[in-house]
Amino acid sequence: TDLRAIHTQLLDQTDMLQAQLQHLTARQYRLEHEVQDVIRSTQAQLNLHLARLQNLLKRHVRDAGPSSDLTLAQDALNRTLGLLASLDGYVQARQLRLRPRHVDLNQVLQDVRSDLKDALDGRTVEWNTGPLPTVYGDSRALRMILTAYISNALKFTRTRDAARIRLLVEEQ
Repeated sequence: TDLRAIHTQLLDQTDMLQAQLQHLTARQYRLEHEVQDVIRSTQAQLNLHLARLQNLLKRHVRDAGPSSDLTLAQDALNRTLGLLASLDGYVQARQLRLRPRHVDLNQVLQDVRSDLKDALDGRTVEWNTGPLPTVYGDSRALRMILTAYISNALKFTRTRDAARIRLLVEEQ
């Protein structure tokens, strides 16, 4: 009977701990979604205000001509927009649930180039990619990675008349 009583006690404690775990898991899930909602809401508001500021600066540059103060303000604004885009990428990456399958990298690159249309506008970019393979991976993750790499390449070649971007895929 002592063994049976201890066994019953252990079962009761196990049930209690499982209930606590379920409660804490549900709470963590709610808190995570709340934080994500706050981040999305804040990002939307920041994007709205920064877009208004960007339009205002463009008008002033157009009307008054470029000046060092306006150029500094535009650079600061562009850096802030870049930080906001990085935050968005981080949030997307945290929410990403990988679904690996066969992915055509040519299509992913085409989608990335379409996404970066504004950054490519008015730029001369020479693309050297050759045919890209089909790989096994998550298309959204690959798109995020290529977007980050190509955005960096565009950022660091913005002072050049013509940028050359080369994608090389090596099988290992």
